[in-house]
Amino acid sequence: MLLQLPFFTIHANEFGINTNILETNLVNQVIILGVLLYVWENNFSLEIKKRKENIKNVLFDSQKKLVESNFKLNQIKKQLSQTYTIFTEIQNENNLIKLNYLKDDIEETNQNLKKIFLNSKQLLKNKERQILLKVKQKISISLLVIIIKQLEKINKINKGKALNIFYLQTTSNITDLKKFFIDKKI
Repeated sequence: MLLQLPFFTIHANEFGINTNILETNLVNQVIILGVLLYVWENNFSLEIKKRKENIKNVLFDSQKKLVESNFKLNQIKKQLSQTYTIFTEIQNENNLIKLNYLKDDIEETNQNLKKIFLNSKQLLKNKERQILLKVKQKISISLLVIIIKQLEKINKINKGKALNIFYLQTTSNITDLKKFFIDKKI
């Protein structure tokens, strides 16, 4: 048993679409296609509306987040600027403190150097005096020895008498002379 509709072919247990354009009427095909499009349009339009609303919500949320993030960005930029200003001030103060410490150290070092220079100068003067005293003593002793020898030759007296004569004539220290004569065995 074969039932034939213009667009559908129905056999005993089979159902199918008749694709032969000559057997089916083109108007019937357009009507069926129109019905299918109308049904799909209703279903698709609901889905499209849902998607459109979803996209609108996502766009609104993203715009809201963009405004919030721009606001936070501006706040962070201000904080960064303030932090940089504070950092610069601290760095400048630190440099001033370092400079003051260096000036103080230089001044203290200069004072210490002056003290050391004065002490060294005084030590050199004292050492020079000591050396001059020793040189004077040696010259004095050498002269005394020469004088005593001359006295001995002139007066033909012994050393003890010559020393006594010299002592009476000068005010120098006789013990140094005796020590010198005893050490030299003159």
